[in-house]
Amino acid sequence: MDPLNRQTLRMAAQAWRLKGKGDSTLHYLQLAEALPVEVTVEGFRPGEHDAVLSAVVSNPRSTASPPLTLTFEFLSAKGEVVATLAQEVAAIAPGANVTLDLKPKGAGIVAWRYKR
Repeated sequence: MDPLNRQTLRMAAQAWRLKGKGDSTLHYLQLAEALPVEVTVEGFRPGEHDAVLSAVVSNPRSTASPPLTLTFEFLSAKGEVVATLAQEVAAIAPGANVTLDLKPKGAGIVAWRYKR
């Protein structure tokens, strides 16, 4: 699951609501509302010995976001971590966004994940 994307968290809340699990529904809605920023991955292109990932980090709030570090892991077809990139994101002004262009090196990268 995409941990810093409001839409993804709201879809998880909806799934829990359909299952009749009110506590889980509330949990995911609270997570979505508490996000300091939102991350949207706009593109991922794996290559033979590297990859390219493009993402946008947005601040939908009325106050500046705190600075944070996003750690991107790039995975093989077996789910093993091939490369890791830590991306420092400075405070983002209200309503603004920052574009990330990551170029990890490593053979066999087919997927990605990130965490805060």
